[in-house]
Amino acid sequence: MNKLIMKLVAWGGGFVLITLSLNLSAVELVNWDKTPIKISLHQGDERMVMLDKNISVGLPSSLQDKLRVQSLGGVLYLKSSSPFTETRLLLKDVETGEIILLDLTGEKPSKKKLETIKIVTDASSQSTDSDVKGEIEGQTPSAVNVQTLPIPVLLTRYAAQSYYAPLRAVEKVPGIKQISLSLPQTLTRLLPRLPVTVSPLSIWRLNGYEVVAIKLVNQSDNLLNLDARLLQGNFYSATFQHNTLGPNGQPTDTTMLYIVTNGKALNAFIPEPVLVLDGKADESLKKGQGDAHGQN
Repeated sequence: MNKLIMKLVAWGGGFVLITLSLNLSAVELVNWDKTPIKISLHQGDERMVMLDKNISVGLPSSLQDKLRVQSLGGVLYLKSSSPFTETRLLLKDVETGEIILLDLTGEKPSKKKLETIKIVTDASSQSTDSDVKGEIEGQTPSAVNVQTLPIPVLLTRYAAQSYYAPLRAVEKVPGIKQISLSLPQTLTRLLPRLPVTVSPLSIWRLNGYEVVAIKLVNQSDNLLNLDARLLQGNFYSATFQHNTLGPNGQPTDTTMLYIVTNGKALNAFIPEPVLVLDGKADESLKKGQGDAHGQN
């Protein structure tokens, strides 16, 4: 039975730089002082709320059909489909357990573009001020000292930033190299127990480790919970961008999975079934897969 070593990567500062790519004049700083933060939304207009925290969202049932909520790397994307009265939204910092309260109000459509909101706490306000100052002066905020992080963490962060962060916010890590995609277009054996399509998109290598960025799309009408224990293969670590997938056709039906392998990624995945034609295996395909898995 294949062994799966699950090491979840702490994203702490992994996406901090995403928030700094926005125009300073379009960001409203709001301090969280335990008082619920009031936020207005215009119907059909998406508004961003930045927290620089790994958060989970408690969405009231009354807003299920009126509000779309997406959370990416500490940034909330809120979009209302119809007006609604003031309703409370609970945000939870998954690392510290801290709760932040938002009082949302859905208003009618408007041509006025609402500002992005950046929520800061007393502990983070000082560093936020210095980052803002650097943005005003046209300087790039100092990045995390990547040399102090384990290689699997560096690779996972780099892959996630490559798909979810602006280009200027992707950390430069010496030695990381993108290599050719040696995997099949679809991996049917990676998550066989879930109704999802699994499509590898990119591979990066650093010091003998490789990270594969894989797109997951829900093909069912149900909400799916993603669990690394369901993955089939011999991997060093596996990290989902989101822990759930919304029903097919919804904006939340797609996410990314980052798998790190110690050695060639191709050797860590279960081979795809060999195509059988007229009762005979396609020998060229079978031989090609055997040769690939025999490489070191």
